Amino acid sequence: MALIDLSGRPTIIRRVTTSSGLRRRTPERGLVVGLGAAVLLMAAAHAVVPNQPWAPAWAEHDNEVRRFFEVAGEQNGWTWLNVVILATAALLHAGVGWLSALDGRRWWPWGLTALLLAGLSLDDLTALHERLHDVGVALGGGSGPLRAAWVVPGAAVAVGVATGFLLLARELPRRPRTLLLAGLALLLGSALGMEALSQSVLDSTGPSSAYGVLVLLEEVAEAAGAVLLAASPVAAVAVSTAPGRLDVRLEKSPGESGSPAA
Repeated sequence: MALIDLSGRPTIIRRVTTSSGLRRRTPERGLVVGLGAAVLLMAAAHAVVPNQPWAPAWAEHDNEVRRFFEVAGEQNGWTWLNVVILATAALLHAGVGWLSALDGRRWWPWGLTALLLAGLSLDDLTALHERLHDVGVALGGGSGPLRAAWVVPGAAVAVGVATGFLLLARELPRRPRTLLLAGLALLLGSALGMEALSQSVLDSTGPSSAYGVLVLLEEVAEAAGAVLLAASPVAAVAVSTAPGRLDVRLEKSPGESGSPAA
């Protein structure tokens, strides 16, 4: 257990077995509510701006406000929000990895997912996946569900990302594991599966209302997945408070019994 003394005395990091007088906190709930509200507010802004989400932004370049809130756009408000959520998740995963190292547990699965989340954040910021279009076309993409041809090589990248997160999931107790797996399913399922569905509709009907709705649902689901991935490491620690004292300890992993030995 990592014990942090807020009374002004030097901070002590140690393992303990009991913590009397401490009140248990569940900060992951606040994180999910806060980031989730930000996602919904940004999605609402996308929906209420005139002609959105029914007309894609690239069909009406005259309205800069519309382009700023366009969920399918790049380098705008929606991109910024996704980058912030993924970067926050990366930092939280790295932080719990550091606590794991202090507690003598395996830290590298957290370090691996922190790197993967940082990479996903960079991809959102720079649209790296879009540069895989030509590779995807060479592999048979470019029409129908694979109209966004980057999905073809992107599927291979997704397998690698999923493998990294599944390695971590094996280390986690039920609550953080559930958040991690749900977030992973939403993030990758929307980025690949819903992307393929929306592109299929676009290929057959053009920029229709149905396509606009699918794009909005896809982006909101992807952002929700990132929020859950950020909440998972917070749920992996037990936070308790008392006057002048903050107690942070790692939850027991599957197969553990009792507290770690001192």
